[in-house]
This record gives sequence, C-alpha cells and structure tokens, in this order.
Amino acid sequence: MAADGEVVVRATLPDVVVTETPEAILFAGDHGPICCLRKSLSRFTSEPELAPTAYEALLASLDDPLADRLLAGGEPDFATIAGLLPSLRGPAFVGDEGTLERVELDPWGALPGEWTPALPPPETLTGIGVLDGWLPAPCHRYETDAQIVEQIAFGTCGAQGELVVWRRLRGTTVAGQDEQLVHQANGQETRAEDFYAALLSLWEHWMAFRRDGVRLRLPEADTLDAAQAMLQLGVLTFRGLVPRYGVGWYDEPRAHSFPPATIFLSQALMAWGHVRRAGEVLSHYLSRYVKPDGTFDYYGPAVAEYGQVLALAVEYVRLTGKRAWFTRRLTLLRPIWQRLLALREDTKQQFASDDPHHGLIPGLPEADYHAQPEQWQTFYYSGDVWTCRGLREVGRLLSEEDEDGLVAEGAALLAEADAYQQDIRRSLQRTVQPEAGYVPPGPDQLQPIENLTANQHASYCNYRYFPEMMSADILPPATLDALLQWRRTHGGELLGMTRFEGHMDDWPALHVARALLERDEPDRYLMLMYAHWAHHAATGTLGSYEQASIRPGEDDLKHMIAGQVLPCQAMTPIMLRWGLVYEEREADTLWLCRAVPRRWLAPGERLAVRRVPTRFGKVGFTIKLKQDGTGQVALRLPTAPVAAQIKLRLRLPEGRVVAARLHDVPLLLEDDLLTVPQGVAGKVRLQVEWQAM
Repeated sequence: MAADGEVVVRATLPDVVVTETPEAILFAGDHGPICCLRKSLSRFTSEPELAPTAYEALLASLDDPLADRLLAGGEPDFATIAGLLPSLRGPAFVGDEGTLERVELDPWGALPGEWTPALPPPETLTGIGVLDGWLPAPCHRYETDAQIVEQIAFGTCGAQGELVVWRRLRGTTVAGQDEQLVHQANGQETRAEDFYAALLSLWEHWMAFRRDGVRLRLPEADTLDAAQAMLQLGVLTFRGLVPRYGVGWYDEPRAHSFPPATIFLSQALMAWGHVRRAGEVLSHYLSRYVKPDGTFDYYGPAVAEYGQVLALAVEYVRLTGKRAWFTRRLTLLRPIWQRLLALREDTKQQFASDDPHHGLIPGLPEADYHAQPEQWQTFYYSGDVWTCRGLREVGRLLSEEDEDGLVAEGAALLAEADAYQQDIRRSLQRTVQPEAGYVPPGPDQLQPIENLTANQHASYCNYRYFPEMMSADILPPATLDALLQWRRTHGGELLGMTRFEGHMDDWPALHVARALLERDEPDRYLMLMYAHWAHHAATGTLGSYEQASIRPGEDDLKHMIAGQVLPCQAMTPIMLRWGLVYEEREADTLWLCRAVPRRWLAPGERLAVRRVPTRFGKVGFTIKLKQDGTGQVALRLPTAPVAAQIKLRLRLPEGRVVAARLHDVPLLLEDDLLTVPQGVAGKVRLQVEWQAM
C-alpha cells in the first residue's frame, strides 16, 4: 500500500533497488541514483477552443483561419496549438530492435489476446503517455468511481529472438489504499524482479542510443523528449535495417520497399547524429532494392524518389567523408542516374526547345497512381526538380574525386544539371500564371486548382506534388512563394498541416517545412512542427499516422484515418534539428537557430547544442543572455577552419541584439541575423549586447 508521496520498495535486483512514488519509478545502485522514470501522462482535450458547429465552416474554408488567428496572437507554442483542436486518439505499439514482431495496443490501451485481469472500460481512460516522456513504453491511466488503474507496457527481445511483451497493472482504491500489482510477460504472471530488470534494460538500451547522438539542452524539455520518442518509434518501425513503411496497417510486404520510408529514416538518423546507422540503412536499401536497370523494386516508385535517394547518398558521404562508400556502390547508383539521363534525352529529342516538355522527365508522381497507365507518361515538376537536385549533388561529389574518369563524369553531370534547371525554369515561364499567382504541378495541367481538396487529384497535388516542387532548392524564390501562398489560400492547409479531401495527410509535409525554413518563415515553420506533433501524432503515445481526422468522432476526439507511418514519425525530430542547425545546399552557409522559439533565447534561459554533424564537421553552440543586456554565444567548431559562413539568428522575445563581437571585432548584424565569417575554428566566444523594447 502506497500513500500519496510515500516511497515503496518494489524489487531488489543485483546491486540495484527499485522504488516507486505515485509520480515515478526509481532505480538506484550502490553509488546512487541510476534513473528516475516519470509517469508522464497527457489528458485528452475534448473541449477545444473550436466549437463543434465550426467544423463545417472550417472544412469549407479556402484559407487557414486557425493559423491566421494563431499567428496574429504571437509566437506559436505547443500548448496553444494543442488546445485549438481535440486530441488525437489512436493505437500505440511496442517492440524491440532485435525482433521482427511489433504488437499494437488499441486506442484505449488494450493488448491483443487474453490478458487478465482486463482493463477497465474504455470510457474510464483519463491519461495516456510514454514512460519518462520518451521511452517506448506506453502508459495508460483509468479512473472509475471506486478505483484507479495504471498500465505500463513495453517490449524486449527474448532469449530466442522473440518479442517479450511486458505489462504491469497497478490498481488502487480512490483513497489510495488496497494496492494491487500484477506483473506479466506475454500474458503470463511473472516476478516483479523480472519485470523491473527488463524495464531497466529498456532504459539502458535507449539511453545509450540517445547518448550516441546529438546532445541538446532546450528550455522546453518536453519538446526534446517528444522528438526523441518519435525518432525511436521511427527506428522501431523498421526491423533492424529491413525497411517498413509502418506498423500495423501498413506492415504489408508490398509497402516495405516504399522509398520514402528509407529516405525519411536515414534523414532523421543523420540529423540526430546516428550517421553510421543511417549509412547502414541506406546501404541495405541500395543493395536489396535497386534493380540492374536503375529502377527500384517497388510497385510504384515516383520519379522524385530517385533524385532524393541520390541526394541522400551524397549527404551521407559529406557527413562522413567516406568517399569510398560511394565509389564502391557506383554499380548500384550509376544505373539510377543513367536511366534518368536517358529519359531526359528522349524528351529533348521529342520536343522542340521552346516546348514546355523539352528535357523534362515523364513518370509516376505517386505510388497510388500506379494503376493508371497514363500517369506513367505524365509530366510532373516534382520529379524534375528532385532529379535535377540528385544529379547536381552527384556531379559535385564526383568532380572532387582523384580519378580522372570520375572527375569527367562529375563535370558532365554538373553541366547536365545546370541545363536541366534551365529547362525546368524555361518550362515554368511558359506555364506559370503570374496574374493568378498559380504554379501548375506540370506542363500538362494548366487549369488552376481553385480548391485543393475538391477531389482526389487536387488533394494529391496539394499533399505531395506541390510540396516536393518546393523542397529541392531548384525553383526561383518567387515560384516557391507562389506555391506556399496558393496552398494557404486554396484549401490546402490547417494550422500549416496538409489537408487531403476531408482529413489531414502529413507524410510529405516535411517538404513544406523545408521550403518554409529556406524562405525564412520561422513562425510558420514552428507552427507546422507543433501542429504535427499535437494533431498528427497520438496524444501521449506519439505514434504518428499517415492520415488523421479533422472532425471529431462521437467521443469528441480526433481519430486515425490511416495507420502509423515512418515519414510522419520522423517529421518532428527532423524539423527540430533543422530549426537549430541547417546547411544551405547552394552555398557554403551554416545556419544556427534559423527557426527556434523566441522564448528559448529569453534572458536567463540556456540553449545548448552539441555534436551536430554537418558537411563542415561537427558543430555545437551555447547561448545565454543576461538581464543586464549582455550575453555570450559559445560556438564549438571543428579544429580546422570552417569553410562556411555562419549565420546565427537571435530572435528575442522582448528586445533585440544591438551588437556582437568576436575578439573585440564587431560582427555584421542585420536585424536579428548575426554573420560569422568563414575560417573560424575550435571554441569561439561571441560577446553580445541586447536592448529591451
């Protein structure tokens, strides 16, 4: 029996004592505390600011009224955005990196099969979360008139490589007396010592993973925990190096080789410092799924995905310096770009130079169109811009090699990429409608889409083809601005998230995020990051679904429309990292704090970033401002001079930076943007002066 605030011993393990309070489970060894695992629970928001009668108007609106209201009220934050719409209820899952099995918990916390004692009725579920805010161990709390029940579940790898699902039920009377504890493994009662030993091993495994990556200290720790949790769920979606698009709904063989699953996980792993693992994931995909003709072994690969894989492979080499990794895989990679070049050459011969199709590549824009034969021959700019990006990145890499043949091949690819970009922009000059502000998805689809959720094809343009056009850094800035604006004013967005017919579908929304970042719209970038976390991931357990409802169900909550998928799972972690540290692709420019909340830089707060991999080497920084109008920025850079101009954005909540110095030499300061010239190295301290406003 545990009264409020009382510490109760739960188990004694070799050299470890396990105790518990109402708020946490604690492990302590002979030399002190090992870890304190908080029972982090969120309560469902079923009474948002938006009235039930407003949903019809919201769905009919062509603009984004919630975004407009939010941005007019000040800087976005998670709590405010979460309160605008009902919470999202959906399944969670448990698993282990060493097993093939994953087990889903239903939206109310129940595990499949016969687990006794059974959980209280679903309507008594009042709190949901993951242990300590970041571990892959879903927690559920149920409250009835007579009893409070807590469930903790997680998975580990058994002795034979099987998944062991652990569950603990703790029931107490409302008065906190007559406690009952049940510990189970795969539905069978087990010793408390075995349960807590497994729980400690779970923490040790994921803490080692966490320590192996970037090190962040944020003023809002829950943001870091949520991003870490989502990244880990993304890792668990795969089966080791073997790709999976999702758990449950999308865990079907034909979806396993969907290229964006590998692209997004590799991107997230690299962003968070797990570069070696990203290389292993990408290597497996190339070896297993690239066919001799340069196509992917998938039922409907989009043209854009080929360019994205090429660019990703080059990014891995840039981060690691392992050029031999790339040259050893030329037999896999070269057929990809050779096929793309051949397709481009065909249209250069087929269409005159003044035709908007000249030099562009026709092909499938999306797997869901694979059963429509005409779509395999339709032109979409999304495929062209990413093919151009992939060719350019490969060309740059090869042109830096020592072997003359590779250097010549790289120079040829660079020339081809430049000509390709000119063909794309020339085509757009003939198809863009500047008076209307409309940029078409391809040269064959010139009629403006006035309502981006009016039908399925309009929704596909909104959810994927326009976003991928924005993210390759191939189109002119004015074209990107027009694409962003068209989505906002023609039914494409809800709090920046992507609308698809009557619901939300965010899996390609990272492409929109990248455009927002590169067009310097930090508040909209943050709004999208928080909204995706709040309304495209399950409240508390953080499973991120391909599609989520907008209109609440009979229980007044939003629900999953289509299952958990890796691209959505990886989006928040990648956005958080990019907002802190981001590299331009067309210039040697390294951005720090390009899109972080102003409140994180308030006097007295401390923002610290360590060991972030970039193509310029690992970087880090610490920012701390004082109330007296002074402050310090400590940069941690490679020991060799950094071949990048560093741009540091210092957006303050109430005030502005008025001066900054490096070794008593004034630095260029434009509004909130501080520029550190190329060539700095090692530990660098900048002195900052700021004024309140």
